[in-house]
Amino acid sequence: MISTLEYFYDENFDAENFVEDSRAEGAEASPLQNKLDETSVIIQEQLKFLIAENYGDLCTQAVAVDSLEDQVSSACTYIQKLQSKLEGGGKRVTLTQERMEETIVQLENVYTAENSLLNLIRFLELWEEQKQEADIVELASIVDELLSISEGGLLKGVKVVEKQLLSLPRLRQDTILNAQSVFRTGLSKGDLLSLTEGILAFNNLLVADEEAQSYSEAYLQELDKILTEMTKVPAVQESPKRHCKTKIMPGSASLPSLSVCAVQSSIWPSFDILFKLLSRYQVEARVLKHVGRQSSVGPDGHRIVAAFSCGLPERLAECMALKIQEHLESSSVLVYSLRDEYPQFLLRFNQALLNYNPQGNMPEDDVMRKEYAILRDAWRPLETSYLAKSLSRLLSAVESAFRSEPFQSANISKSFYSLMHEELSAACGDPSLLRQVCKSVSKTIYQYCSKCEQSSGDAAEASQIIDCPNATQKRNVEIVNSLTFLSARLQSLLLDPTYRDCVPLLEACRYMETVMEAILLPLKRSVEGAIASVMATIHQEDFATLAKKRLASTTACSLYVKELQNFLTRIHREHFVLFESCSLVEQLYLQVAQRTCNLFMLHVSLSRPIDNAKRTVLRSDFDVVMKAVAQFCISEESFAPTKAAMKAFQTMLNQSCTEVAQNKDRWINILSPSLVIQLLMSMNDGELPSPHSTVRWTLSRYVEWWDEHQSETERLRFLESTLCAYENFVHASNKSEYATSFLVISELLKTLLSVET
Repeated sequence: MISTLEYFYDENFDAENFVEDSRAEGAEASPLQNKLDETSVIIQEQLKFLIAENYGDLCTQAVAVDSLEDQVSSACTYIQKLQSKLEGGGKRVTLTQERMEETIVQLENVYTAENSLLNLIRFLELWEEQKQEADIVELASIVDELLSISEGGLLKGVKVVEKQLLSLPRLRQDTILNAQSVFRTGLSKGDLLSLTEGILAFNNLLVADEEAQSYSEAYLQELDKILTEMTKVPAVQESPKRHCKTKIMPGSASLPSLSVCAVQSSIWPSFDILFKLLSRYQVEARVLKHVGRQSSVGPDGHRIVAAFSCGLPERLAECMALKIQEHLESSSVLVYSLRDEYPQFLLRFNQALLNYNPQGNMPEDDVMRKEYAILRDAWRPLETSYLAKSLSRLLSAVESAFRSEPFQSANISKSFYSLMHEELSAACGDPSLLRQVCKSVSKTIYQYCSKCEQSSGDAAEASQIIDCPNATQKRNVEIVNSLTFLSARLQSLLLDPTYRDCVPLLEACRYMETVMEAILLPLKRSVEGAIASVMATIHQEDFATLAKKRLASTTACSLYVKELQNFLTRIHREHFVLFESCSLVEQLYLQVAQRTCNLFMLHVSLSRPIDNAKRTVLRSDFDVVMKAVAQFCISEESFAPTKAAMKAFQTMLNQSCTEVAQNKDRWINILSPSLVIQLLMSMNDGELPSPHSTVRWTLSRYVEWWDEHQSETERLRFLESTLCAYENFVHASNKSEYATSFLVISELLKTLLSVET
């Protein structure tokens, strides 16, 4: 059955061809025909069964379909009737709309006529009022309303007001002129009320921006005229004999007809006019800003006045600055002519624009600060040119100073300081310019110091002290004296309140001291090395023989002390006395004296053994050393601590170890505790080992270690290790007792360590 259905379902199946083929085949087609008949009967039976089973539902659906068709038909009929009614209503609405439009047009005509009549009445009222109105603000408001009515066009063609309409522009112009007169009067006399009325009148006439522009243009035209006149100098007159063609070299034709000297001679009268203009601007700007801060009118009026009066000075300053910049860029003669006189120009510029106090400072609450900054920046090319020329003059002075041989500190330093003081004094009228000039001066000082360092010569030549000063040392003396003079003068100058903010100058003075110290350093190190060498000979001195000579003659002196005294006297006479007195040289003297005393006390504390003979000689040597260094002690107050230490150390030579330990409070704040411990160890008749021998150092190496380690704790720890090594040695040697004062020294050392830590 399925195969049969598939056969008939084939899309290429043709029923007629199939029947013809079947008939042609005859008997062979009868089985298939039979199958088809059977299938048709089965399908008919099933269809009847389905119809019978669903007959009720099919009838109901058929009735519903008929009812729906009736309803649709009724609705169509109703819609057709409704459409007819709407067409009739539309015609009536169209007719009504036409009538309404006609009515609206009539009403508009009536409204226009009414407005025209009202405007005419109002115009006539205002016209009469303006004849009687004396207040410029109200008059401006009336004129503005008259113009508004006129511009509305409703009174066009009305003969009653035809003349008034024609004269209305003239009335507006007269009112503007009247407002300008009130505004100008308020500005010139400082009348805030008139000024306020003028500004409000401008606002009512809707010409505030135009008047502000006109006010600015008047200033700009006058400024342009002044700046143009400054460079209008006649060409340099040439002699007929020299009138010939000359070869034009590069740069020679840049200013063919203008002479800088001629401009300089004729420029100040023009600047007098300029300063008067700026002064007038300053006065008027202050009045405008003052009226902008007043609240004499209502809030709305105050906002109008403030917007006009506070913004106008700043806008005008910006426009004037642009005009000045244009002239400076287009005329280099103007810059070159004013460059040397810029400080004087700036002083008058400040006086014209600001209320300067006697110290040359602008009050913090000055209302013109912003406008001043704008106009000041406009002249910046002039200031830049002046500062460049100023720095060039200063640096040229430095270069010329070191070209001369021999180097003469007195003349060079005085002329150099005179030039610096001249530059600083010229800039005192303006704090900003003064700060810039201070930077230039400080750069020059740095350059001068750099040249001094380069000219100071080789350190080996600068440090020789065997003979009289050589050429390098003499030149160093001149350089240091020159720097001393400059430093002293600049420090004196910095005491003036005018220069209290000149930090670069203060830093330059400090740098000068650094350079001076560097130049003096080789000589100082050489002197200190020589003193150390002399002090080291104390350990080769025959104190026993010297003590016997002292008994026979009180003038007998230790060889090392005599050598030290002669050396210090010669060094002071030949080298140090050449330097002019200053704080740095005085500090050098003090350091030499302190170093001498400290080395003397150190070597005395390491000298062994310290018996009675040596004590006697050393006590007198203390007095001789103090006399030898006295010539270096310019400041007794600064040398007082070292002098007190020498006295305390000298006193200990008369005491025993126990007495020194018991009197600890007398010397603990004066002397180095480690120095005292070393002295006590040396006073034990050689029983206690020397600190340097314990670690197998030479004496010179120990002295070097002592100088490198300034911490008392480190020094005391080193001495503690020496005593510990001695204690271990005693135990290892099975000795019955320690050195005489070992326990006293150990207890004192422990006490000192507890204090230090």
